[in-house]
Amino acid sequence: MFHVSLKLSGIMMAKSVIKQLNYYLDLRFLIKFIALFLVLYYVNIFFVQLTLPGKWHNDFFVEHFNYIGWLTGSLTHTANLITHTLGLDTIVESNDTLALAQGPRVVVRWQCIGLGIISFWLAFILAQDMRLKRKIFLGLGGVLVVYELLQDRAVGLCPRSKPQAMEKKAYPYRRYQSPRPF
Repeated sequence: MFHVSLKLSGIMMAKSVIKQLNYYLDLRFLIKFIALFLVLYYVNIFFVQLTLPGKWHNDFFVEHFNYIGWLTGSLTHTANLITHTLGLDTIVESNDTLALAQGPRVVVRWQCIGLGIISFWLAFILAQDMRLKRKIFLGLGGVLVVYELLQDRAVGLCPRSKPQAMEKKAYPYRRYQSPRPF
């Protein structure tokens, strides 16, 4: 009898602690957020492993579901369009490389496309208690803002002067003539 009452008092104490914690923290939100973030992040990492050469490489995923390549390609091509409107002579050498004509280049790797930030944002929005319409609006809006910031970063890494002008000035990008991830 004494053992049962200790068990019941332990359960009631645990419920009291959870209730007090829930007063300061929204535990339901926190658990949903952490679970969603871990799922989204590690699904992205799994897809990266499927598309990269190595142990888990899968040609079917590379051909049909390579959203990593789509994102890097769209970032480089959009950054190329932006740099052309700014007056820089850039070219897209490959799906992941943006280069000044006969000059430095910016290489966009899978680590640079913001998969962790996008996973964090989507988990944060999906864990909220709000209507589905608002979740879709905020989720897509946040992903587009992150995408725009990534494009701006790629454009900002392209030097602001022509290769001939780099010879005359001490320009910080001059020493980086080989491809580099940003």
